[in-house]
Amino acid sequence: MISKMNKDAQMRATINQKLIETGERERLKELLRAKLIECGWKDQLKAHCKECIPGNLIFMFKHAAELRLLLSFDFCIFQ
Repeated sequence: MISKMNKDAQMRATINQKLIETGERERLKELLRAKLIECGWKDQLKAHCKECIPGNLIFMFKHAAELRLLLSFDFCIFQ
């Protein structure tokens, strides 16, 4: 089982490296970003966060880096 996990991790690393080398990773990220904007994902995520976080916490974190990170696309894409 461990050997299969190691092989899987090694294959993922190899594929990721090839995607980076060819520039395909950036192209795929941009395509995904455009599709997420098109379908309204960012707006839905913001609305969901507002529903889940009590008003006083929204005020406390209004300008905090953590909230900006949470709402940015890069936080979710290929992490």
